[in-house]
Formats: sequence, C-alpha cells, structure tokens
Amino acid sequence: MKKLLCGSLIALGLISGANATDLISLATNGKANESSLGVKALSNQEMNEIVGGVYIVGNAWHQYGKRNNSGTKVSYTAYYQLGENVRNELLPLNVDDGSRRYKAMIQATLTYSCCGSNSLSYSFIGVNQYNPVYTRPADRYYANQLLAKYKNQIKDGLNHYIYTDADRYWRNNYRSRYSR
Repeated sequence: MKKLLCGSLIALGLISGANATDLISLATNGKANESSLGVKALSNQEMNEIVGGVYIVGNAWHQYGKRNNSGTKVSYTAYYQLGENVRNELLPLNVDDGSRRYKAMIQATLTYSCCGSNSLSYSFIGVNQYNPVYTRPADRYYANQLLAKYKNQIKDGLNHYIYTDADRYWRNNYRSRYSR
C-alpha cells in the first residue's frame, strides 16, 4: 500500500510538472496565491490601467502579390514586424519553436475587388527570419486578446503602410508582357 501511495504521488507530481499545473492554486481556487507575499489580485480598473502595446515596425519585411491570368490584381500580402512597448509582451504568442529563428509578425492581406472596395485582413504569425516561406501559427487565444486590446493601433498602422507598400510593389515588380 505504501508503494502504491508513493508511486501515485510521484506520478501526480510528474503530471503536474509536465502540464505546468499549480496544484495548490487548483485546490484552493487561487486563494493561496493571492495571499502570498508580493502577490496582489488586480481589479478590472487596475487591469485597464496597465500600460503596454503592440505596434508595427517599419515597412514590409516580406511581400508578394497575386494576379489572375488576365493580369488583374487579386491580392497583395505583406509581413510586418511587430514591436512591443512592454518587454516580452509578444512572448505568449508562442510563435518560436525554441530555435530563435521565428519572429512574431503580422500577416496583412489586401484583397482587391472589381468594385473598388478592397478588403484588409490580418493575423499574427511567426515567420522564419532566414526563410520567410516557413511560417508558424500564433497562439489563437492570446492573439485574439492582443487584437481586441490593440485593434485600433494595429489597424491604423496597417492602413498607414499597406497601401503605399502595395502600390510600390506593383509598380516595381510587375511589367506588362506587352511593354518591351
């Protein structure tokens, strides 16, 4: 019986360590951690006062465009590097695989329509800084939190950059097959 109890405690410890679960916090519903020295649970007002931010750094880091067979623009995609006002704010996006090759970026796609109303879509991804063909998805939960919190900053930054970058891309990288 003693071996069974000891074995189950070791297994429980290994499982909680592997899943990074705080058993004391689970057992006390977080009350033990709130009363710990130097730990304070923040109210909603205090949470809203936390300073931070994510912003777009510079022009497109990598870009490509698509045209259909008649030469009409279909879409333009650009990867923009992200900056953070608070250190490690982008870390929970979990875009790196431990190799330190992947950087947190925002992928913005400008889709052209025949009526002139273009649509802009964007998402957080991890891009291999040595080969931008390799990308990794970001943690959806944290990405959605960042988008909800900094949507206006991100959208303003994208609108500032993507239209001029797209015009420059089409002007420099597309030559008509009839102009020689």
